[in-house]
Amino acid sequence: MVVLAVGSSKQIVFEGGPRPLLEKSSGFSKTLEIKNATVASNTYVKVASGLRDDIYVYEVLCREIGETEAVFSIGNSKLTEQTVSVESFQFPFFQVAHD
Repeated sequence: MVVLAVGSSKQIVFEGGPRPLLEKSSGFSKTLEIKNATVASNTYVKVASGLRDDIYVYEVLCREIGETEAVFSIGNSKLTEQTVSVESFQFPFFQVAHD
């Protein structure tokens, strides 16, 4: 669970998960979907080179009071015509007014 005040932001870090396939790296994707984009938005933050290649950082901004959920998905979607390897993690966001 993440709780933010309106107008504030927080960096959220994800670690691990499936890696890009050497022979089909174009099928690799990582996304953070905010279910209610009027309540919050996100931006991918590029981490400094030299760090591990399985760390993913997103900046989440609280836009207005409300609740939403975020879903982080990572994986390889084009393994073959029949198979997909994607992992997802869902968690709630609560935005509150600040004094």
